Amino acid sequence: RAIICVLLLGNVAQGCHWFHHHRGKRSTTAQDTIHLRHYFANCLSSKLSGFDFASLVDYTVLSSAWYANNQLAICSDSGDTAQCWANKLDQFIDRKNILSGPVRGCIEEYAEDVGTGIFRHSTTAGRKKRQAATGGAPDTYTSCIATSSTLESEGSNIDITEVANFIENFTVIGCQGCGCGSNGNGYNISWTSKFAALTKADSPLRDVIRDC
Repeated sequence: RAIICVLLLGNVAQGCHWFHHHRGKRSTTAQDTIHLRHYFANCLSSKLSGFDFASLVDYTVLSSAWYANNQLAICSDSGDTAQCWANKLDQFIDRKNILSGPVRGCIEEYAEDVGTGIFRHSTTAGRKKRQAATGGAPDTYTSCIATSSTLESEGSNIDITEVANFIENFTVIGCQGCGCGSNGNGYNISWTSKFAALTKADSPLRDVIRDC
């Protein structure tokens, strides 16, 4: 989510771009996006409660296909602007839900802050807030993912239950029309397919989703 651009502290830049030596494709590694992820997690936490935004931002930036695809092509180089990312947000988060407004607000604030060089939200880790997700994926499935040692290679502290709730209830790709149905245990058999579809192919998390 997230979520949106890459930050290099100390540089004043236009839009949301990381100016290193020149405009180019931005890195999405855990180390290179650490300030970006902290900024958005802190920004979103200041606007809305009830979510573990550190986990949601980490998933979006490090593992989502949405972020990877847009940073690589559509919203890269001269197209790396707040407007581009805000326009593409509708392909990831449902505009009608409570997350859409705060995320758009943080996109705008981040773009402004990069332009001025003064950041209104901290780019260091805030206190980890673990929230109990409501509804969503089956416990056995999320437990399988959460206990996988593969997640350690992501370089983040993702609460997979939070991410599962976010994907099932707040993202655009929904269950309608994708062959959902009960497998006899009370949950949708298409859940793993939906999670996998939103996760980029080279993310360690993708393999865990498949195996679980």
